[in-house]
Amino acid sequence: MNVADKTQVFRRVPFEVVTLYSMQPDRREIFALGRVHSLTRSEYAVLSAMPRMGAMRGSEIAELGGGWESAAEILESLMDCDLVTTVENRT
Repeated sequence: MNVADKTQVFRRVPFEVVTLYSMQPDRREIFALGRVHSLTRSEYAVLSAMPRMGAMRGSEIAELGGGWESAAEILESLMDCDLVTTVENRT
């Protein structure tokens, strides 16, 4: 289980994401890393907002909406799926 901290820097693992049709209106199905992932709309929004190259600070991700508690839960879920990882903060 991963734990997210707003001082960390996060990046999307560089891969192609294919959005699939979902039967559930509150979820988004994607194909990435050789398998299908079922994401909430919030998880999908954060993943889509993250650049393919570069990274975002946790505090920047929290500004996307919902505040840090919501962002931390989303990031931890995406990290558990190996869709997002942390990078060393060099500041």
